[in-house]
Amino acid sequence: MNSMAQHTSHASINDPEVLPTPETVVLDANIFPSTWLTDLFLSLAEHTGLLEIIYSDTILEESRRAMIDDLGFAAHWVDRYLSSIQMGFPYSRVVPDPDTMHRIVLPDPDDSHVVAAAVAAGASTIVTYNLADFPESELAPYAVKALHPDRVLTKILCNHTKPVADVLREIVSSKTRPPRTMPEELEQLHRLGLHSFVEAAAPHVL
Repeated sequence: MNSMAQHTSHASINDPEVLPTPETVVLDANIFPSTWLTDLFLSLAEHTGLLEIIYSDTILEESRRAMIDDLGFAAHWVDRYLSSIQMGFPYSRVVPDPDTMHRIVLPDPDDSHVVAAAVAAGASTIVTYNLADFPESELAPYAVKALHPDRVLTKILCNHTKPVADVLREIVSSKTRPPRTMPEELEQLHRLGLHSFVEAAAPHVL
């Protein structure tokens, strides 16, 4: 797995055509194990202002356990990776309200902290691969919805094509160990289930 990119330039936030209204989204624990996907979300938040990403300590701890116990990554690498996210996005951390957690009813009660994090942050969306874990009927009272990352990113791309394309180019150009090409970037994102996003992005970055 490649390490998360360290970005130093703003891709398109200074473009006079871009006047973004950030969408606040909670990244579920199953997003962080992919550095490629996480890099894209964080880069969009950092360089375009189109997203405000949210996490909690519990979400990152779940990601840590999955990366070490299920995916076999070295603990020291995972800790460094997650620490880099915390240091780069310290204001994205929220502390869910315990009372809110207890009121939320989900198929798996252990997932209630994710919805509570969204409520605490005023987030409109939980980005997750596990949509079945977050029934619409249970999230609706909190004005929160759960969406697949492909749907979230495709919507942003269609509404803000140039800044998203610029971010993709910035990500690819920042990779030097090893170098990465745009076709490789898109192929990996496609493997991660971003089928619509890749199809829509390809004409603008290839």
